[in-house]
Amino acid sequence: MSKAYRVPTPVDAVDPGPAPSKKSARKNETIIVVGSGPVGFHFIQELLKRRYPGNILLFGDEPWRPYNRIHLSSLLAGDMRYQQILLPDVDKTGSRFRFINRRIMALDVHEKLVRDERGGEHHFDKLVLATGSRPWLPQIKGLDLTGVYVFRDLNDAQKLLARSVRTRRTVVVGGGLLGVEAARAMQRNHTDVVLVHQGNRLMNRQLDFEAGAILKHSLEGYGVQVLLNTGVKVILGKHAVTGVELRNGSKLDCDTVIFATGIQPNVELARYAGIKVGRGIRVDDTLGTSQADIFAVGECVEHRNEVYGVLAPGLEQASILANRLCKGGAEYRGSFVSAQLKVLDLPVFTMGWIGDEYEKQIDEVALYHGPQGEYRKLFLKRSVIKGVVAVGECPERSRLQDMIARERIVWPWQLRRFRLEGLLWPRQDSPDLQGWFVRCRLPIALVMFVLLSVFLLLVLPDR
Repeated sequence: MSKAYRVPTPVDAVDPGPAPSKKSARKNETIIVVGSGPVGFHFIQELLKRRYPGNILLFGDEPWRPYNRIHLSSLLAGDMRYQQILLPDVDKTGSRFRFINRRIMALDVHEKLVRDERGGEHHFDKLVLATGSRPWLPQIKGLDLTGVYVFRDLNDAQKLLARSVRTRRTVVVGGGLLGVEAARAMQRNHTDVVLVHQGNRLMNRQLDFEAGAILKHSLEGYGVQVLLNTGVKVILGKHAVTGVELRNGSKLDCDTVIFATGIQPNVELARYAGIKVGRGIRVDDTLGTSQADIFAVGECVEHRNEVYGVLAPGLEQASILANRLCKGGAEYRGSFVSAQLKVLDLPVFTMGWIGDEYEKQIDEVALYHGPQGEYRKLFLKRSVIKGVVAVGECPERSRLQDMIARERIVWPWQLRRFRLEGLLWPRQDSPDLQGWFVRCRLPIALVMFVLLSVFLLLVLPDR
């Protein structure tokens, strides 16, 4: 199994080492960012774009340059190379930025310092925790057997690349986006792949039943076997994986098991430093934690009791925090979670209230099936659009996002058009009142000018 995330121990946080000498006092403000994933890196890019004048230190605990984790499945499938997933090298910008490949082991909020794994101490004026998350694993027998993997970072992807050459039958546990992508990627060498998901549909947090069924059908078309409504109870084998036993009592022979069963925020560094945590590191609308000058962004964050666990809200948080630390006044009020994906060459777009937890709050839906297999569905409450799911091309994606964000009303004639054409607005080449008015503004203005001129010529001479 791939190396697990090593969390700091309470002992690590108790002794931060000697306080810094006065000679080491900084002439410029220093921001330290812990976490070199896409969110932490985006935060630094936003700081540099706003010409932040101080020093920036970025700490990461992987032996790589910062990379885009979203493309790991493409790397595993052989569709992208390592160089293509790397994030830009901001070291070359001539800024006061430094990237250090070391894990931060301790945080002292009173002395304002962090200590890395080599014992080095680094002082900060402001600290940003972008520690992300790690894979969540079910507590079942056999996790320590050879042939068990998780799929979360570049280390995992490299191990699976090597494994994909040797494996003959792989079981992927978890039918979320990452599980679906892992299942498809592991077929690159004609491996027999089985996807096991305890939900009643694939990607059940992003897709409704019918969209999930379309995705399942597409995945099976590639030769992946999909088993729903069950999970892995035991991993079989003495030293290496020989199979799995499912909760429904059936057994599957295999030599590799990949877990894509969710994530849990990395909060230990914050917790041992006395920062308030719940499911994630708790932040307010300024993205500040319970300790002054310490902030948090990304998958490690809990904001208004919500832990998003996806990339887009973290990027939004990073931009807002960079604005605030550069003397702006932006605030974070939460995110509308959307996903714009391409799963198995199939465009998928979802946003808003899609999951089972919203079922009782939705009072109307509008459905469209297109001639090319397109599937689009709107979820409404009191005529306000709350969610959308689309499988296949969705030309109105941006406008739908705006409607959900602004809580716009969908009018009856728009719903009628959507059910017939899959569109809320007329096509550009179709006549509509507003478009007609825009096109005719100049001719109408000319006519009004002529009429007014004639009127003045007729009236003024009499005076």
